[in-house]
Amino acid sequence: MRNKIFIFLLLLISCYASMAQWILSGRVVDEQAVPYQQVKIYLSTDTTRYVFTNDNGEFHINWLQPNSYILSIEIQSEIETFSVNSKAFHNTDSSITDIENFVVISNKPETTIDNDFLMEEVDIEGLTGNQNISEMLNSTKDPYEEVVAYKFSTAFFKRRGIASNYQNVCINGMRMNKLDANQASFYQWGALNDMFKNQTEATVYQPADFSASNIGGVINYNVKASSYRKGGKVGYTISNSTVTNRIVANYATGLMKNGLAVAAALAARFGREGYIEATPYYSYSYFLALEKRFGKHSLSLNGFGVWTSRGLSSACVQEVYDITNDPFYNPNWGYQGSKKRNSKIRKFHEPVILATHTWTINEKSYLETTFGVQFGFNRTSSLNWYNACNPRPDYYRYLPSYHQEASTANDVAIAWQNDVNTRQINWDRLYQVNHLSAENGEQARYILENRCIDYHQLSLSTNYKNELGEHTRLSIGLQIQRYHGNYYKTINDLLGGTYWLDIDQFAEQDYPDNENMYQNDLNNPNRKVVEGDRFGYDYNINSWYENLWTLANFSYNHINFYIGGNINGSHFWRIGNMKNGRYADNSYGKSAVNNFINGGIHAGITGKFIYNQFINFNITAQTLAPSAKVAYISPRINDKIVNHLKSEKNLVFDLSYIIKYRRVKARITGYCGFYKDLTKMSSFFHDDYKTYVDQTLSDINTRHIGIELGADVKIINCLSAFVGATYADHRYTSRPIAYITSENGTIDDVEETIYIKNFYVPNGPQAAVSFGLKFSHETMWFAEFACSYYDKIYIDFNPERRTSLAIAGLSMENDYDLITTITKQNRVKGQFILDASVGKLFYLKKFRLNLNLKINNILNNKKFITNGYEQLRFDFDEYDVNKHPAKYYYAYGTTFSLNVSLTF
Repeated sequence: MRNKIFIFLLLLISCYASMAQWILSGRVVDEQAVPYQQVKIYLSTDTTRYVFTNDNGEFHINWLQPNSYILSIEIQSEIETFSVNSKAFHNTDSSITDIENFVVISNKPETTIDNDFLMEEVDIEGLTGNQNISEMLNSTKDPYEEVVAYKFSTAFFKRRGIASNYQNVCINGMRMNKLDANQASFYQWGALNDMFKNQTEATVYQPADFSASNIGGVINYNVKASSYRKGGKVGYTISNSTVTNRIVANYATGLMKNGLAVAAALAARFGREGYIEATPYYSYSYFLALEKRFGKHSLSLNGFGVWTSRGLSSACVQEVYDITNDPFYNPNWGYQGSKKRNSKIRKFHEPVILATHTWTINEKSYLETTFGVQFGFNRTSSLNWYNACNPRPDYYRYLPSYHQEASTANDVAIAWQNDVNTRQINWDRLYQVNHLSAENGEQARYILENRCIDYHQLSLSTNYKNELGEHTRLSIGLQIQRYHGNYYKTINDLLGGTYWLDIDQFAEQDYPDNENMYQNDLNNPNRKVVEGDRFGYDYNINSWYENLWTLANFSYNHINFYIGGNINGSHFWRIGNMKNGRYADNSYGKSAVNNFINGGIHAGITGKFIYNQFINFNITAQTLAPSAKVAYISPRINDKIVNHLKSEKNLVFDLSYIIKYRRVKARITGYCGFYKDLTKMSSFFHDDYKTYVDQTLSDINTRHIGIELGADVKIINCLSAFVGATYADHRYTSRPIAYITSENGTIDDVEETIYIKNFYVPNGPQAAVSFGLKFSHETMWFAEFACSYYDKIYIDFNPERRTSLAIAGLSMENDYDLITTITKQNRVKGQFILDASVGKLFYLKKFRLNLNLKINNILNNKKFITNGYEQLRFDFDEYDVNKHPAKYYYAYGTTFSLNVSLTF
């Protein structure tokens, strides 16, 4: 087990030959002999009976006769097994005198991999009860899930090809998914790995009894102060990746004799420049947990958060990577004087405060209620300009390919290679242009703006569990959430200018004689804004969510099955704080409230037909309300809703064969999922309509089928082999309808059919495999080597290229090759990646020193395109797909991280 856990003392006395009742007793304690309360104890050979430790950490099993048994003890979501023999039993007539502590210490050094951190490394514009068979299966980490978490993240792999809004994430049972997009933000607890290790995750063969289930899984983090062992840790990590330095420190008192427990942590991540040029990163994390136990009750208070400022990179077209000979070229920065300045800086701080009440009613029933609030801000800076040249260096008119004359194209290529002010943002020029405008009394031509989201969300979750009998466990829960978000823009920097006029320049071009049409706020026309002022758009999104769920689990010796369901209500509406000139009637004030009632059922069965071999089947049918993020066509300027907006329908099932032996752990799963009535939103400049438009794709249907394989085989005591693999076929099964609305109102709404039936869903690699060796020696040396391969990677496509308009005027007879080029799906090449790590653990009296070195992409493969997207612009006149080619992201070359930590 990864953490130190300090187990129980068994009471040893002689066995009596009488017919009196025999009892196996013990006590579960930590290193300081502080008892663990409500720890589950059961026999590995009998999945139908169990006991919990009491307030003193004691347990008594009274249904056994003296013999040898394998005892399982579950602590902090981890399970360890121990052998006991007949000498461990005592007779009811005897006294208990001999007490002995048994201690188990982890032999595995800590990894420096930070899953929640990996999720935020790249910004893509456009991421208790009955001991039953299922619980026995989860006594160790699923080998496939472990590979997905620690290997496949390099390729931005999406499990079963679905997005993160299909996963429910809870902390102390409280749902953390934010209602604007129904997604949890893992970066809210970034760098606090040690405080979020105590987790319970519902896998493919175990339902969640702490939250409503979801087809993407459910995970719950236990952050109560008593869940942390007594002691502390300090650590430092150096790396050449996105974050170059990390410092962590934490300490916990454990549960003290007075029933109090305290845990705290601080962390800092920073780097003036990461792997990609001009991407500074500064982040500071904090965590505090307090808990008081009194009798059968426990009250916990938690507060944590992360303040972060980081420079972003952006995807580019292949031509730019080729010119610069750099697959990690970043167009977002340039020199201001002699200093590098990034135009896209993301800053966020979203603290979370939780209060949890736990009531252990008796050994069979349990009630936990958590109330919490998450709030804060999220801001991203970006350049904006008025009546001026595009300042982005990779704008397509600035590239060699735009110029038809070879000599001109060559001159541009030379300038790109030799002049930093050509290939990067020329900040000094922007200041110069603004200075000249200011001298003439005119508005700034260039500004740096902030795109802001301020929000708060209140959440209440309560969960009741009851053991109804020897074979039945019932869980009932209620989740209520309220979200309020404010979306707006502010002036970050006038770049030497004196003011900015709050009008829409594109509408001004289209309606030069109608001043009202190009006003962003008719309530404050022609307003001059300066740094810190709001402009452009300002609106609120309000949402409510209520969900009632239940789960019944039935456990027997050779079979376990469950059935559960939920019913929920979703409600959201928009409030406009500006009266937009193009949409004066539906941009200001409160919109209509959108209401949806949805629900689902899920069921599963697990059968044990041979010793430690299992068959598992699960099925889920559910409907999901659309989020406000996809419901509004253009919420910045009006409250118009997507045509025929409807709830999404899902049907998902899987079948698994599972092996759980001492030396062999394996699972193979086949899955199939049908997703109907999905909605997708995008905004872009339409080359044919010559204006910015909002495009909504509705009636999207997809089918996801695939196979998952995971295995871990211990070859000898110190050496094991592992493999994780998946092969999938995720495709569109419908021809969605696209609704196009111009933001300036110059064209009538357009309805188009998108011909993408049988296209692959562009959600990461659909074929992936990782295999390797793990070495663990008794001298506390550890090493791992892994080889991974990823394929069937399709980038996001431009729907406009798959319409009848895109190939109008072409014929299959004469233009077959051109039509194929326009409409075919963009697939990138598969790639190999080699990774390795080595670690050493030192015991220094009361301290443990942990050294760990990890090297990713050892062969420095810089050809691995992890994801990308086709630009949403298309040349309808010349049918030239290369005029606006696709943009790509490349995986980093060789990176390393060296971690040193001291635990005490």
